[in-house]
Amino acid sequence: MVFVEVLSKVGPLRKLRCKPLTVQVQDQFIKGFDVSVTRFESDLSDLRNHDLPLPEKNLATGKPVRVGDYILADKTYAKLLNNLEKHPFRSLTPALRQDILSFYQEGSVLSIPKDHSRKWKRTVRELEALKAASAPRRIASH
Repeated sequence: MVFVEVLSKVGPLRKLRCKPLTVQVQDQFIKGFDVSVTRFESDLSDLRNHDLPLPEKNLATGKPVRVGDYILADKTYAKLLNNLEKHPFRSLTPALRQDILSFYQEGSVLSIPKDHSRKWKRTVRELEALKAASAPRRIASH
């Protein structure tokens, strides 16, 4: 550390010189950090209570999630559908079923790359199996 301090006072390393933060900047940081911690604690509480609504949007683009718009979402939904179909939709909830159907209903099939046609055919087959499968009903516990 001493080496950097000595060299940073002259020459090209001058830009590495560390300046202490002002009291105002430190206060802004602490306030911002406190707000972040408060929001995080609130979100954790909501998560524990199963009351954390997550928006149906692509977090990278901010747009609604639809097939054909974002290749990573396409791959993720296809993998999810494939994993569910491997175990005849045993872990499928009504909400998840609706989410998957909405994803594939809203998008543009035309934007699926042609080099993925074999995988796309498998996804279409699994999607048809999903449509035919009824979502398991929750059994009320006494």
